[in-house]
Amino acid sequence: MFLATLTMSVQLLPVVQRDQGLDYVDRLMADSEVAGDALVFATMSPAPVSISTTTPEALAAVQRDVVFDQPGSSALVPGPTGALAPPQLLEEVQARGPGADCGWRVRDRPTALTDIGDSERDRLVQVGLLLDEPVVLHLRIGTVEQGVAVEPGLRTVWFRLPAGPGDLSAWVTPLPGSTASGDGQCVSDVRAGVPWLG
Repeated sequence: MFLATLTMSVQLLPVVQRDQGLDYVDRLMADSEVAGDALVFATMSPAPVSISTTTPEALAAVQRDVVFDQPGSSALVPGPTGALAPPQLLEEVQARGPGADCGWRVRDRPTALTDIGDSERDRLVQVGLLLDEPVVLHLRIGTVEQGVAVEPGLRTVWFRLPAGPGDLSAWVTPLPGSTASGDGQCVSDVRAGVPWLG
């Protein structure tokens, strides 16, 4: 009897894994369709989905596509069921700019913001902005640089940054085709940490 039960369990394992994997993909796809311009953090797939693939690889295997790790106005992290949720940050570092009215004033050349420390894992970085014109915000850590178009106003932008030392710098450039100068915009604060992947 025990042997028959064990044999049945082993035979059902691929079916259960496939069903859990499809449920994971369906939930992730549904949540990402309503996520707007959020940064969706790429992770390793949970064990019931795949033991050794990333979330983008798991989606590609079933011909599904979600854009991961692109800067956005919010950040979302896939949970064990594929549901996207705002990140909980570990090893969190926060810094406010030195200017009372602006924080760090950024122009068309790199401005040192803060050191977010060293990390062995990729991090999420939230940047608070006060902009009086549309610009492309550029953020650099080490040799990695990312840029994203941002509209005027009080804004928040999230970036995924690699593991390693954390000296952040930022600058702005005008949007392509814009007559705005893109100069003298404000970065108010920076918050960084490793997302908890529960």
